[in-house]
Amino acid sequence: MRLVLAAVLVVMGVGCAHGLSNEARLDAETTAPAGSSHIDALRCRDGSPEVQLARDAKAPKGDRLARYDSVLKQVKETQEQFDEEFRRDPDLVYGAQADGWKHRQQLCTDLMAAFERERKALQGDVAPAAFEPEPVKVAAPGVEDEKPGKVSKVKAKKDKLAKAKKRSKERLARAD
Repeated sequence: MRLVLAAVLVVMGVGCAHGLSNEARLDAETTAPAGSSHIDALRCRDGSPEVQLARDAKAPKGDRLARYDSVLKQVKETQEQFDEEFRRDPDLVYGAQADGWKHRQQLCTDLMAAFERERKALQGDVAPAAFEPEPVKVAAPGVEDEKPGKVSKVKAKKDKLAKAKKRSKERLARAD
């Protein structure tokens, strides 16, 4: 009888001490996303050596076009990796560092557009002296508008002041 009672207590004790609870496992999985180390390495750079060689006006046109193709392929792959990481871990899009990640992704999109313009200009035989690569303009995170179609109040005010200043200069020029 004592043996049976001891065996029942051992079985019950083993059944209750089964390790982590479901909540503990869920917390452990959500606090350290598996793919976050991959996204830290994702960057699109305008100053990479491949880009500099593609923009070199002294290089043969065929080499430059091949380098632009290579650069565009790399930027597209990086863009796709951002999309994949955002799909895998929605916390990257909606979490505390979401603005930084979206800023990096937007930089890749802008660079891709700039490289495609430069490549098309090169294909169209634009004179190297007349062609200057356009600097990529990306707003800093947190400065972007809520709605993409709306102009920010600050920008509208700056435009209004610039127009007023221009009109006053024109009036002064006519008065002289």
